[in-house]
Amino acid sequence: MSSLRHLFPENRVSIVYAKNIDTYINISVYSNQLKTLMPWRIGRGSKQVQQAHVPTWIKDEPIYSKECLRGLIQTDGSIYHDRGYLMINFTNNCFSLANDVYKMLQTLGFRPTFTTTAVARNKKYTVRIARNPNELIRKLRLYKA
Repeated sequence: MSSLRHLFPENRVSIVYAKNIDTYINISVYSNQLKTLMPWRIGRGSKQVQQAHVPTWIKDEPIYSKECLRGLIQTDGSIYHDRGYLMINFTNNCFSLANDVYKMLQTLGFRPTFTTTAVARNKKYTVRIARNPNELIRKLRLYKA
């Protein structure tokens, strides 16, 4: 919330609690400036249709890049064991977003792999970290239940 208040000092930032659910909270901000910060628009189609990507201002700043990666992996990623080895995946159907994750991981010094899989009529893009996954977990403060 403090970061949103810093970005939008003139706007209302609040917590919206879900009824009978205590496993998460929603943080809400109302601002007509969001469109200048985000490279996609609400109501104009899916991330894939709009070719959503990570804004340059996030990729250019290491602390923002790490927080962005953490959020993307927490939502569209997985941490798992494959044949006894720890792995971290980010999977999405939007090439530009997956490619940004791949490049940001490289910038942090990791060696991700990038694969494309055909699923029905769509493609699915996976960015995988197999080397030093514990280091990435530590660096990004990742947690997956």
